[in-house]
Amino acid sequence: MTAPHKIAPHKIAIVIYNNITTEAKSPAYRALGFAAELLAAGDDVALVFDGGGTVTLAEVIRPDSDLHRAWARAAPALRGACD
Repeated sequence: MTAPHKIAPHKIAIVIYNNITTEAKSPAYRALGFAAELLAAGDDVALVFDGGGTVTLAEVIRPDSDLHRAWARAAPALRGACD
């Protein structure tokens, strides 16, 4: 009997561009949730905040942010921020 085939983890990059202080929060919320789901599944995830997304990063790391809990689950995937 052969061993079951093990699937290698996926390598996925998620870039957040939107600024949640001037735009809708839902794209950032969905991106953070997706990153958390991928991490939980064992995938290799790179989460990057670019442009207006750097403002979003500054907001979500605040404990009183509406998105802080979503951020906390996705935080291990953070690979950088570029303004």
